[in-house]
Amino acid sequence: MPLSLPFVYEAQGQSAEEILQQAEKFYEKKDYIKAASLLRQVAEQGDALALHNLATMHESGDGVKKDRLTAYALLLLSINEGNKPARESATRIREKLTAEQITAGQKIAREWQQRIEANKQKRAN
Repeated sequence: MPLSLPFVYEAQGQSAEEILQQAEKFYEKKDYIKAASLLRQVAEQGDALALHNLATMHESGDGVKKDRLTAYALLLLSINEGNKPARESATRIREKLTAEQITAGQKIAREWQQRIEANKQKRAN
């Protein structure tokens, strides 16, 4: 289930680091929609920091639909990509979820993981 963003800000030809810096600038200016769009582009490549930051935006509803399940899913992926600080956030959210919601969040994470793997494979070719 892809995230639906009303605005897609393309950042083609830029490194993940450059895109993350741009996203941070948009976030600081409270242009959350553009920040989320940029973060999603990098998150879909499996970037741990982008996954974590996009999860935070989903938890708060800044620029995207407020959605704890998606936030939880993205944090699981961020942890899998080596971001240890995401573990605390994931634990905090998990404590507020029912068993069914945890299962649903894990399903969302698997769907995202498939997308990330497909994107990594495209880049490798």
